[in-house]
Amino acid sequence: MKEFLVLIFILQSFSLVAQKNNDWLKMGVFDQVTVKLQYERVQKLNNIDVGLMFANGSYDHIVQLPWTHWGPYIDLGLSWQPDGMLMTNKLGYEYVALFVVSRLNFINYTNFENNQVCLRPEIGICYSSLISLTYGYNFDVTGKDSFAAEGHVVAFNLAIPITNFYHSKNKEQPARP
Repeated sequence: MKEFLVLIFILQSFSLVAQKNNDWLKMGVFDQVTVKLQYERVQKLNNIDVGLMFANGSYDHIVQLPWTHWGPYIDLGLSWQPDGMLMTNKLGYEYVALFVVSRLNFINYTNFENNQVCLRPEIGICYSSLISLTYGYNFDVTGKDSFAAEGHVVAFNLAIPITNFYHSKNKEQPARP
């Protein structure tokens, strides 16, 4: 229950930062900020992640959907297994082009007594950079498979853009009188 409350607190903090203080994002470093929701199945682990992605990309000028995007992200999640709950922390980089998505993740699984660190490449299919289904493989970096997290991974991802500066940066500004 404590892990769930921590996750809710972090999500609320992300939304407040995105809504109230997004001036630092308008400096031109990133085109958009996206909330990521993800469900993963890793061996005996079920994992739910929530995170933020800071992306650059190119967009369709008619319906304003992203054709490609790329950038870093950070996720925080909960895994449940027969032995109990785990917290997962993930740093990654994602590249999406039309219907293909690829990711490289650095993941830490912990129950606050033991840690397992994995490196996971992923590849999959997506629709409009918003919904994707990926396959990956966790390579254990620590040398001990404490939580049976090494192995095949199937993930379903949903991306929700919350701010998009691409259109505002590329629109012509009206002349001032």
